[in-house]
Amino acid sequence: MAEEIELSRSLAEQRTFAFKMQALAPKEWSDLLAEHPPRKGKTEAFNLDTLPAATVGLCCIEPTGVDEDTVEDLWTRLSVGDRGALFSCAFEANTIGTEVPISSAASDVLRLYGKS
Repeated sequence: MAEEIELSRSLAEQRTFAFKMQALAPKEWSDLLAEHPPRKGKTEAFNLDTLPAATVGLCCIEPTGVDEDTVEDLWTRLSVGDRGALFSCAFEANTIGTEVPISSAASDVLRLYGKS
């Protein structure tokens, strides 16, 4: 049983891919949202059936080959949870502001050595 578990873990690791998303330009993002309006009778900000795959297809920069044309095939192979995680990443790349970390300790060290 332990060998089967280890084999399954190894196979899962081999078939795991990291995805890297990049935000769209603000106009591209607003155009994309406009192309996927809420469905009639639904209380949603955008079409939850069509926007997720389109967003991932446009924002994915790694792995290469995932784009608007290929994302539908990818979408059929992923679990609901994996699709949600990918969409969340692409959505947040376009909607969450960038925060630059502040370190008072680093500032103190620089001041100690006469740098600012």
